[in-house]
Amino acid sequence: MTVTRARVEAALAREAAKFDAKHRGTHRFTPIWQANEQPGCNWTTNYRVTGSTLSLSEMRAALRRV
Repeated sequence: MTVTRARVEAALAREAAKFDAKHRGTHRFTPIWQANEQPGCNWTTNYRVTGSTLSLSEMRAALRRV
């Protein structure tokens, strides 16, 4: 399976939906952007949590899983 930006963003959206279902508040990952000044795959994203008691380390863990 080829890794594409759309597939990674979809996987992050699924992770955020799981957090929304289990925890109070909203959990989102920002759109992926690519730093073009470096060769290879250099994608980055961030996360936003509003009104949740979820630990931010769990959001970071989701990023690592995906």
